[in-house]
Order: sequence, then C-alpha cells, then structure tokens
Amino acid sequence: MTERWDRVRAPVVDVLLAVVLTVATQVELSLAEVVEGPEWAQRLTFLLATLAVGLRRSAPLGAALICAAAMAAQTPLGAAGVVGGFLALMVVTHSVALRSERVAACVGLAGVLIGVHVYDVLFWEETSVADLVGNAAIFVGIWGLGRGARRWREHAEQRRVEAAVAVRDQEERARRAVREEQTRIARELHDVVAHGISVMTLQAGAARQVLSDDQPAVTAALLAVEDNGRRSLDDMHRLLGLLRPADGPDGGLQGTGVADLVERTRAGGLPVTVVTFGSDHDVAPSLALTVHRIVQEALTNALRHGSREDVVVRLHYAPDEITVEVDDQGRGGGGVGTPGSGLGLIGMRERVAVFDGDFVAGPRDDGGWVVRARLPRIGAPV
Repeated sequence: MTERWDRVRAPVVDVLLAVVLTVATQVELSLAEVVEGPEWAQRLTFLLATLAVGLRRSAPLGAALICAAAMAAQTPLGAAGVVGGFLALMVVTHSVALRSERVAACVGLAGVLIGVHVYDVLFWEETSVADLVGNAAIFVGIWGLGRGARRWREHAEQRRVEAAVAVRDQEERARRAVREEQTRIARELHDVVAHGISVMTLQAGAARQVLSDDQPAVTAALLAVEDNGRRSLDDMHRLLGLLRPADGPDGGLQGTGVADLVERTRAGGLPVTVVTFGSDHDVAPSLALTVHRIVQEALTNALRHGSREDVVVRLHYAPDEITVEVDDQGRGGGGVGTPGSGLGLIGMRERVAVFDGDFVAGPRDDGGWVVRARLPRIGAPV
C-alpha cells in the first residue's frame, strides 16, 4: 500500500510543482515593469520552461533539455524581470543529475549550460567574466549536489541489499546448523539406545538358555524379546544410514565425562572451576551426553571469544532435573562454530529441546557471558 501510494504521489507532486511555478511565472510577467520583445513569446517560452518541471522524474533528461531550450529561445527575444524560469532550470538541473546515468546527466548539464550562456554569446560585449563564471558555478554546483545525492542513494541501496543478503545467509546457516545438530543428536541417541537394546537382547538370550524345558511360555516370550530386539537394532542401523553423510564421521559416543573435558580445556589455557551439587551416577546416558555437549560448546565459546578469565561450570543433579550453568567471567561472544554466528547456541538449544528443557544464553551485566540449561529427568529419552 505504501509503495503504491509513493508511485502515485511522486508524479502528482511534480505536476503540482510545475503548475505552481507556471502560475507564479505568468503572474510575474503580468506584474513586471519591463518586458522586452513580444509578450506572447515571453509567456510561451516561460510556460515551456516551467511545465517541463512536471517531467523531472519520468524524463529528467527531456525535462532539462526542454527547459534549457526554452530559456535559450527566450533570451534573444528580450528580457523580463522574472525569476520563475531560472528556478525551473535549477530544479531540472538537480533532477537530471540525481535521476540519470552518468552520460545522460552530463548531456543534461551541457544543455543547461548552453541555455544559460546563450545570452553571454549573443551579447558578449555586455558580459563580464564574473557573470560568466558565476552563472556556470551555480548550475554546476546544483548538478554536483544531485550527483552526490545519487551516489549516496546508490550506496544506501547497496548496503540495504547486502544487509538483506547477510540476513538470508545467516538464516540459511541457522537452518543448516539446526539440521546438522539434529542429525548429530539422532546419531548419538542411536548409540545410546542401541547399546541398551543390545544388552537387553543378550540378557534375554542368556535367561532363555538357563530355563528348563517345562516352561515353554516363558521361553517363547524371551525368544520374542530377542527377535524384537534384533529387528529393532537392524531398523535403527538402517535409519541411521540415512542420517550419516556419505563421507562424514561416524558420530558415535565420544565420552560423556565433564571432568576430562575440563582438564583438556585447562590445558588449552582457560582457567575452569567446576562446582557440582548432587551425584551423576544415575543419570541416563543420553542425558549425560547432552550435559557434556552443552559444557563442551560453552567452554569452546569461551576459548574462542573470551579474554581467558575464570570460567565457572556449575552442575546441579537434582532428583527431577539437571541444571547446567557455564559462567564466563571474561568477554566471551555468543556464537560457536563460526565466530559471531551463534550456530553453537542453536545446537545447544536443539539438544535441550529434545528433553523439553529450558535454555538461556546471554551477556552478563559486567561484560561476561553465561549459559544456563535445565534438563528435566522425568520423561527424558533413554
């Protein structure tokens, strides 16, 4: 709606400006004390000059040439004490510089200067150097302002386009990061769940072998457990094949020990303090892996973007939930994966979402960075 109104408003404004200049100029001619030459010719040439202003957007070069020609034709006819024609010439000079390409703008300027200096050529004995230079300087200056405004507009448009492209690229990177993180989560959960199913299947087979032959119902039930377990493992392996990139890493478990991760981070030069509340001995493997990944991403972020100040890792193992907080007291940035991209935060948020938890990351009041995640135990994947 706004763009449509702008398209309608621009020509209306131009027409109104042309009408106002035309009326004002014709009134000036009527009130002028001295009008040399045929009055009708003066009125006609000024009429052409002022009406050309209405074309300053749709045909800026044409408007400049028409106005300049009208003023050039008016000069040999005599003189009239009005300024409306020169105001119109100034308007179209600025418009041809602002709205035309370089060649057309230069042609327009040349036409304007010719129109302005016809008097100087015809009556050179009455012309001074100051008048010649002054008149040229006025219109060259106006033309230069128009070209400067055009370059500023082009630069602003280029920045707008670049900003739009950057936003689209960032959104695409974010979507790709989400897909990749979801794939990694699926692969890791596969390893955890596959291990549990394998153990269950083996235990069912062992139990079946020690049963006596007079318990056929139990034997059949255990056989069904073994068979379903093997089928489930086969299905999971086939589905995982769709998630793994053809040339990518296996993506299996890489350990879930936070202590080892902290030691490696300390070796990298980042002071890390770990504060633990509760015990992690009964944490489900998938949940422990998520805790590990959150701490890993946050510490990597502190290494890349921080100022090597102290980092405090707080782990609270409550009966119903696990709370993870990584407090970077330096000046860590918000993104991991690509500097400043925020893709690491996306990955952490996706992992927490698997467990219907809460995730918050943001700057500290004193300039640091803090990551907090709450992971419910009830209903968590195993």
